[in-house]
Amino acid sequence: MMLMGFFGTAIVWVCMTAAAGTLARSLESGTVAAGDAVFSNDSASNAVLAFIFIFGGVYSFNITPLQSLYPVECINFNIRAKGMALQSFAVSAAGLMNQFAWPIAIQEIQWKTYIIFIVWCAIQGVIAYFVFPETRRRTLEELDAIFEAKNPVKFSIASHKLALTADNTVVAVDDDVKI
Repeated sequence: MMLMGFFGTAIVWVCMTAAAGTLARSLESGTVAAGDAVFSNDSASNAVLAFIFIFGGVYSFNITPLQSLYPVECINFNIRAKGMALQSFAVSAAGLMNQFAWPIAIQEIQWKTYIIFIVWCAIQGVIAYFVFPETRRRTLEELDAIFEAKNPVKFSIASHKLALTADNTVVAVDDDVKI
């Protein structure tokens, strides 16, 4: 879900950048900074607006819930409070940047700002693919085994044997399996 979010938002930003660049070329009079810009390409204008909402949907569905859930799954209970404090700080710092830095960037380099977003989302996706262990559809016992492994990412995508009781409760993972 997180990978789909990172790469999905990168794709939306590519489309948004194309639409915004096309819109910028259709400027007939005025300036964006002054707020009196008149554009001749209504389709590009509608596309920019549509991609703003599409981005919100992709981000909100795929990334927003995982900002709190994934760290809780991955951080050991003993240091979870410190890890969540760091996560909260990182989210707040990103929010601060979004609030104050991006409006200046959009004013100065206009639609080309979105290229930064494309690169950032793609980098996040690549890092998540190679560094983040897969935690989807895992029991707590499996998550323990994943994070105790020497290489959690490889261990999380490898096949494993589970021992289950009659009511499908996991009682053992891999070497401990006794059927």
